[in-house]
Amino acid sequence: MKKLYLFILLLTLTLTSCFHKDVINDRADDIDATLLYQGKEGAFIICREKIFQATSKSSGQGITKISGYNDYRISSYDVSTGKLSARVNLKEGGDDGECILLGITGDKVWLYSLNKDLGLHCRDPKTLDVIANQQKLCDNAQLKALSFAKPKWYDLPRCFSFDWAQGKIMLSDMQGYTYYYNPANDSVQRTSDKISVMSLFSKTYLENSAPMSNGKTIYLSNENRNVIEYAGIAAKGGLSFLSGKLILDNDAARAGAIKKEKDAKMRIEIKNLQDSIAAFNSDIRHVDARKSAMTTDEMNTEFANEQRQYRLDADLRYFKYPETAFDKRLLTDEPNTFLVFYSSDVSDTAHAIISKIKMGADTTFTEEWKCTLNNFCFDPDKASKKGAFETVFSKGDPNFGYQWFTITNGNLVFIGQIQMACIDMKTGKLLWTINI
Repeated sequence: MKKLYLFILLLTLTLTSCFHKDVINDRADDIDATLLYQGKEGAFIICREKIFQATSKSSGQGITKISGYNDYRISSYDVSTGKLSARVNLKEGGDDGECILLGITGDKVWLYSLNKDLGLHCRDPKTLDVIANQQKLCDNAQLKALSFAKPKWYDLPRCFSFDWAQGKIMLSDMQGYTYYYNPANDSVQRTSDKISVMSLFSKTYLENSAPMSNGKTIYLSNENRNVIEYAGIAAKGGLSFLSGKLILDNDAARAGAIKKEKDAKMRIEIKNLQDSIAAFNSDIRHVDARKSAMTTDEMNTEFANEQRQYRLDADLRYFKYPETAFDKRLLTDEPNTFLVFYSSDVSDTAHAIISKIKMGADTTFTEEWKCTLNNFCFDPDKASKKGAFETVFSKGDPNFGYQWFTITNGNLVFIGQIQMACIDMKTGKLLWTINI
């Protein structure tokens, strides 16, 4: 009996050792958030990564069930070399330690953690060392006066976020009120603005159409080999792409800068429309005109005012529902260019290809460069060729669907299939590829 117990104990320890992944050194199974830092230290990609820890397997009636849990970590990668700069083990998360990325101000990356020793805190983007935790930040009397919300781990993004247009942290208190915290001057201001739960999670980076810098739309036709249409007309140049998609710019900081400029213009337009409508409504002649048969000029004046009211309502909706006000933008480093992501061939083993396309003065489109990514499948679903059981217990439980693109310091950085690649935007040369 003792021998049997010893055998079971040894088997359990062996399985645990085989299945358990090293959070710091082993490859991640997924990525759920990414930030780009550009500053005096250089450029760094900061990712929140998942590591699946398989604990058991059961089979029955032809179905295999695998259970486990996720550990989490934050990693910082140097864009100039692709090398890992720093990594922090966040452990299992949950109600005692869940941690989310918020945003970047100056030379600090901001996070919120349910770990009582951290809370709202900031880290060095290169080393990921903690610069200040919530206790230190609350030396500021305004922050100290707030009773921070204590949500369940899965509700953290609803209570803590980042406004990239203003460069401020949005946070909630125990009563559900929302505040802006400005790290630049340690000020706190209550607001009626809503916290947007779009944050840093995976977005759609590949689309069939988007406007160019001149406002005219580029479209890739819906065929096996996509051809370019520009402003509704088939483009010159004869280029085509197998299952091609345009790459969009979803960089949070750039989107925030564009939104800040657009917000200012919208506020001016709203003020002008409100003044015009108020002037119209206060004019007794227009009031009288509505009570009697209107002349053509009066009808035109009335219609113009209705149009102003329509535009005003639309502008006000923009501020009321900011999460719906996203404008698609092409990811590029210079005017009249764009990037296309497409397949090398029609097969399960097709590689991903990225090409940079330039529009000439005569609207002829030419290929500036082409980069074949041999380590990346075009279809993420084909990236894993092993069965579920073997994959989970040998290498974790990989999710290859997360994608992220950005341009920094003249380089295109692409995350996909739990890998990262860097391409020179001038030449199309693949500078480095790493596993995450």
